[in-house]
Amino acid sequence: MKPNRANKHNTRRPAYRSRFSQVLVWAVLTALPILLHTPDAMADATFTVTPTSGSVPLAVTAFWDPVDCICDYVEIIWGDGDSTGMMFGFSGSIDHTYTSAGTYTVQATCAGDNPSLSCNPQRTVTVSGG
Repeated sequence: MKPNRANKHNTRRPAYRSRFSQVLVWAVLTALPILLHTPDAMADATFTVTPTSGSVPLAVTAFWDPVDCICDYVEIIWGDGDSTGMMFGFSGSIDHTYTSAGTYTVQATCAGDNPSLSCNPQRTVTVSGG
């Protein structure tokens, strides 16, 4: 008796393989938003600068809470050529006074063991003449 050759050439995949493919596709598609929401790409910290506008001399306070950022320390760059304060730990605040009119970008530069997992939020301060 000869073996049934029709089964040998059957290209239909077993049910478990197609089910596995469906699960794999579902897992990849549902994980995509999670993969795009990495600290590097989307994380932001609670970073406030108050007040955001006023007249010279303008005293401001920057408050930092890293939330999703991975940081060992944070340096505040005030945008007027001055960078002050290394904040260590999880949160803190630093004061600064602007002595010249202008629009300044204040940046919290966050650095950690893995710089790819750091974030650097920015805020704008507008200082008008006295």
